[in-house]
Amino acid sequence: MYKFFPILLFSISLLSSITAQKAEQLLVHFDKNFYAAGEDAWYRIYFKNKVSEIESGVIHVEWLSPNGQIIEHQKLPVKANYAIGDLAIPYDWSEGNYLFRAYTAAGLNYGKDNYFQQVIPVFNLAETPAKISAEESNTLPILDKNPTSENDLAVDLIFNKKEYKKGEEVEVKIMVKGNEGTTNFSLAVTDGNYISNKTQQYYSNPILGKTSSNSSLSYAPEKGIMLQAKLNDEKGAPLDTRFLSIYNQSTKIFYQTIVKDGNLTFQLPDYQESQNWQIFDMNPFHEPIPKIVAAKGLLKNTYRGQKLVRNEMVANYLFLLSKFRQYNEVFKVANPDYQVDFQQEKQTIEPDKSYLMENFKGLSDMKSFAKEVINGARVVDNNGLPSIRLRYAEKNTHNRRSPWYMVNDWLTTDESQILKLPFRDFDRIDMFNSKQNIGQYLDPSMISRGLLSFYTKDGKTPKSITQKANNLVFEGYYAQRSFPTFDKTKGNPDFRPMIYWNPNITTNDQGEVTVKFNHSDALGKFYIKIMGVDKSGQIGSATGQYLVEFEVN
Repeated sequence: MYKFFPILLFSISLLSSITAQKAEQLLVHFDKNFYAAGEDAWYRIYFKNKVSEIESGVIHVEWLSPNGQIIEHQKLPVKANYAIGDLAIPYDWSEGNYLFRAYTAAGLNYGKDNYFQQVIPVFNLAETPAKISAEESNTLPILDKNPTSENDLAVDLIFNKKEYKKGEEVEVKIMVKGNEGTTNFSLAVTDGNYISNKTQQYYSNPILGKTSSNSSLSYAPEKGIMLQAKLNDEKGAPLDTRFLSIYNQSTKIFYQTIVKDGNLTFQLPDYQESQNWQIFDMNPFHEPIPKIVAAKGLLKNTYRGQKLVRNEMVANYLFLLSKFRQYNEVFKVANPDYQVDFQQEKQTIEPDKSYLMENFKGLSDMKSFAKEVINGARVVDNNGLPSIRLRYAEKNTHNRRSPWYMVNDWLTTDESQILKLPFRDFDRIDMFNSKQNIGQYLDPSMISRGLLSFYTKDGKTPKSITQKANNLVFEGYYAQRSFPTFDKTKGNPDFRPMIYWNPNITTNDQGEVTVKFNHSDALGKFYIKIMGVDKSGQIGSATGQYLVEFEVN
């Protein structure tokens, strides 16, 4: 229901004096170390810190194109000491070296260059390989030459068998030696016909600097999804108000906060993907619609990718991948079904009175509807224009100002625009004029004006309302997907280059865990690579291989 949350005030002030902290350092495990356009990239980001040293609740991930443009920005929620992400690489990505970078706001206090970054080659099957000179080839990044990740933990992989049959279940036991407590791992299984076992898939950012004990924080640690923006009033001056209301158009919930010198810093509730937000100054002596001057950014673009070269391993991979896609087309294999689990409660409102417009077909305009239908409402002259005044439900007096209006859950104070809307396009009108209902579900300051909520038959809201200066589309957490399983019941051939990806495997207190997965129809060598970090920030990784041979009767 359309429920008003109690005041949710989250104001992060920059500290003038802080105790020296260890920088948040990141480590990334990719399922592969290069990709083709149209593939899925899977990755897990670890902190190389003790859990107690981690302040951030959000890791920012950006993919930059070879010309340095940010083409993907994700906010990943931190779970203990890691975050999980993925990317469906579009088929139209041109071939080139893309930049993957990850950072926390708190980590940038140790220098703006203190973020993880890794060049990720992306190839395109439809493109002709670029021709490069021998001199250029000597300056290009080599796929197998990646940073070595240190190991603090001794990790073993033990298979239940040395050889398997195609499609058979593979069972592997992970054992961490000489370490008490649990360790959390990510695991990737790739087809050796596609990927060389020599390539590493995990990278670590460089040694970070330190802040002094008396330095101030330039970037406050983000505990969740932060809305940071600069707000101006109607005269262009920085906004000061104790009555700023932030309205979520998707969930119909209001949040209140304070703005000083135009600086808005507010932690939003958890949600995924983009949602529409509206910002209002509810001070009755101020213009209700502030101007959003800028949303605060963290990093600028400085990347320029080098030319990309296809070596023998890559050429073999792209050839087999093209065959795999042809198989899928011939056998009409459907795209995998990705699961995205996230529920956000939506509030619905309980109006004081609801009117179905099919019962009032004889009326032609909103002015007539207010006069003849809405109990106790008046229509007055306001500088030559009609203006509605609702009556207080609790007493026999009228509001001195026109009501707030809402069209398909978009909030506005522009009464003249509302009265111009075609009356016959409305499906329902809800009225809120009681202190109890408005105080419970809406912003308390609306009690003095009331609210009329309109729902149109086609569900469309005029751009004059949705494109106001106080409206903002803001990204929440990235909608993380789960690695799909192949449906063998349909009898389709299974030659996936990526056999299995599991980003969240936790050992027991003895440092052991068993993982099971179904193998594909391919034959040959297959490689398993795991990476994990325990609660104290110690890193462990291991590689292993198993063999799949022809079935002999």
